[in-house]
Amino acid sequence: EYVIPIVKMVQEKNPEMLFFASPWSPPAWMKDTQNLCGGKLKKEWYPVYAEYLQKFIESYRAEGIPIYAITVQNEPLMEDPNYPTCVWSAEEQKMFIRDYLGPLFERGGIDTKIWCWDHNWNVLDFPRAIFSDPQASKYVEGTGFHLYEGKVDAQSVLHNESPDKHIYF
Repeated sequence: EYVIPIVKMVQEKNPEMLFFASPWSPPAWMKDTQNLCGGKLKKEWYPVYAEYLQKFIESYRAEGIPIYAITVQNEPLMEDPNYPTCVWSAEEQKMFIRDYLGPLFERGGIDTKIWCWDHNWNVLDFPRAIFSDPQASKYVEGTGFHLYEGKVDAQSVLHNESPDKHIYF
């Protein structure tokens, strides 16, 4: 009701604008806490959550709003009882991308890029775990970073290790 009209106004001003999506939490019913705030996505819901993200992308596309890229989770190591969060380990996100989201996008012809991590500069082992798995890495175009902790040169370190992956701030 509110977001789509604003996005369409942005598109009118700049038709070349690219949009990415970064979920803060899966639906509460998919999580071990049954709450948007905190908790983890239950593994039994991985296939359903992948479909949920695919339907989000398709729904925005049907509105004339292509989603250029999506992250699996905004700040996956943050757990806060006061606002929507969902904790993912690197292994969990790698498995979700490798076994569910990536193959689903591939089968469905979804060209939205997948970015992993989407958190601070101080935890390079998270994106490294995904980039180092050939099956997961083939679905991941890059990674996102935030500035709350760590130093900006972490982006250069990761880029030098994985020059085929894009890095977004």
